[in-house]
Amino acid sequence: MDNSGKKRFETYESNVIKDGGTFKFKCKMCGSCCCNRPEPIKLSGVDLYYMAKELGMTPEMVVGCFGRIIVGKTSKMPLCVLVEASDGSCKLLMEDKCIVHANKPAACAMFPIGSIIDVEKGKMEYFMQQNAACPGTEGECDEHTCEEWLSEYDLKKRNEQYIKWYRILLDLVNYMKEKSDSSDYNKYVETCTICMYLNYDPSRSFEESFEKNKKILMENLPGLALS
Repeated sequence: MDNSGKKRFETYESNVIKDGGTFKFKCKMCGSCCCNRPEPIKLSGVDLYYMAKELGMTPEMVVGCFGRIIVGKTSKMPLCVLVEASDGSCKLLMEDKCIVHANKPAACAMFPIGSIIDVEKGKMEYFMQQNAACPGTEGECDEHTCEEWLSEYDLKKRNEQYIKWYRILLDLVNYMKEKSDSSDYNKYVETCTICMYLNYDPSRSFEESFEKNKKILMENLPGLALS
């Protein structure tokens, strides 16, 4: 687990929202969560699929305009992050409005809730994020349940898709660490980038592209075992 992962787990442990629990928050529409973030938002293939659908673009075009593919130093796996404009604001903000608001990345849509995946149980667990720049927990606040909060952007369905995607990601991280010294490593990085982020058809169901990409991974990464 990298430093950001450790910090996230520590935040989770101290701010967990138990099943049936509630949290208090009222968005002040200040936009602080969209600007000068301490670390970039990581995008999943699920996020890119819905963003592409909202924008009438392909995931590859979305990454070209608003994201960047990097290779994790520890994971050896390609990762996609959302990039900022020169003033520190999110590139998806135009005239102070998010251009993918209805299908924004899950990390944005869930805020101020954060999530950690329990892979064994196949479920997400939620916690209240700590953001000193956000005034949403100050003054008079509304009380919410996780179920109600997640329903606004159909996040329950998207989170189920993300758990499937994340399981594959974990398998690929183990595989790429083993293959990092291989002469074919760069070819494997390209295959993972295409299948995990770019090769999703927004005109069809996410599941259809997901299953197709699993087959491509199995065919092109020798010895890969998917759970």
